[in-house]
Amino acid sequence: LRSGKKLDAAALDKKESAKFMKAYFKQLKKLENNKSLDARLRFALKDLRELRENTWVPRRKVEEAKTIQEIHDDIQAEEDKKAGRKPTRVKRDRSANNLTIISDDGWETVPTTTASVRRSSSRKERSQSPANVPTDVNMGGFGALLGGDKKKKDKDKKKKKKSRSKDSLTDLEEVTSIPFDEDKYRGKCKAAVAEYFSIEVVDEVVACAREELAGLGEPSRLSLLASAALDVVLDGKQKDRERVPQLLLALSEKDVLTPAHFSTAFLEALAILPDITIDAPKAPQWLGDVLKALVEKEACSLAFLEGGAPAALTELGEEGTECWSKFKDYVAS
Repeated sequence: LRSGKKLDAAALDKKESAKFMKAYFKQLKKLENNKSLDARLRFALKDLRELRENTWVPRRKVEEAKTIQEIHDDIQAEEDKKAGRKPTRVKRDRSANNLTIISDDGWETVPTTTASVRRSSSRKERSQSPANVPTDVNMGGFGALLGGDKKKKDKDKKKKKKSRSKDSLTDLEEVTSIPFDEDKYRGKCKAAVAEYFSIEVVDEVVACAREELAGLGEPSRLSLLASAALDVVLDGKQKDRERVPQLLLALSEKDVLTPAHFSTAFLEALAILPDITIDAPKAPQWLGDVLKALVEKEACSLAFLEGGAPAALTELGEEGTECWSKFKDYVAS
């Protein structure tokens, strides 16, 4: 980056040098469309040309090591931007592990909880809710009412559990009228997965699924947690990609994710696979390796591949159906 910028700046000082530089990049542009070259090389040449056209300013920010809380802050900022809310700036005192949130109008607030404290406080609130308050003879009529309310809720919960099956997508239907905020839910899933790859503590992801995500959507929505992990397979670093099967298998063993969740997540990933393959030709193989690992441990089946290609792929015509067929063949091999 620095060398290219210096060479380009030096070439501008001399007319002859500028002429040669222009010719060089003209040839590089031709090489971009040379299908006989390796795809990775062609994309590298394209990135170099676009970098020069953008006055040597990279499109992506240079990645730096971040703390877990900073990862959460970045994801929250993205959610604020999508929702049209004013973003907040976080000033952190690392030595004291304190946070100060500064709004755009200059006011500072100091929150009393971090992500883990928020989860513990939510547990405390639920334990103190009327449905969980123990009945006592000294409470009189109110104690009887509260006890009856608790029994009724427990009975309703048992009925819902019996009506659901782990292996059937149709049994994971929503039974609530509360509006579902998909962007917020996906943001939580993305943060949980990113946290796992930072500290490799699967219990944190489990806690997020059972406490935070449970309050945002029905159990069927947990397929988005699996989708967040598969996003790392398609667009993440190699060291993280290799750890995705380990994470998904652990969540399956802890009864957080079911075969139905995995099936839905894979179908969602397959719908965008043709586009991903343009930049990452090995993407079908990466995705297939994860599915093979899950099938081997009986965490998922290949039943969802027995039907026809998803509508999102058939709409792409031959390209979509060919991608579907190749993926099925690779997984079956």
